[in-house]
Amino acid sequence: MPEKHERYEEEIEKILESSGDLPEAPNNSPMNNMTLVEELRIWLNQAVRRKLGFISAARLLIVTVAFTICFFITRQPIFAWLGAVAFLSVYLVFFIGRQGNGGAGLDFWRRWNKK
Repeated sequence: MPEKHERYEEEIEKILESSGDLPEAPNNSPMNNMTLVEELRIWLNQAVRRKLGFISAARLLIVTVAFTICFFITRQPIFAWLGAVAFLSVYLVFFIGRQGNGGAGLDFWRRWNKK
């Protein structure tokens, strides 16, 4: 067993000698040094800025909460359905929508109707 260990060490040393100069280690990326709070803040900011036309994910979440409150107050199932549709629309806006102002056009519809 010690013979194999010595043989492996010799092979590793030969490989390191033949490799020449190795490149410098990469500098630490600023993303690696971020705290959890900073990452959550960036993630939340990106999620809120997503828009599909004038509809943003944040506005749809507010509508979802309003419909949910209306459902619990009135016990009318239409509010539960409207809240569920609004909640599912948040995902649609998040994945299809653009970041930024969103008023410059709907990229999804442009791609869909491309001729």
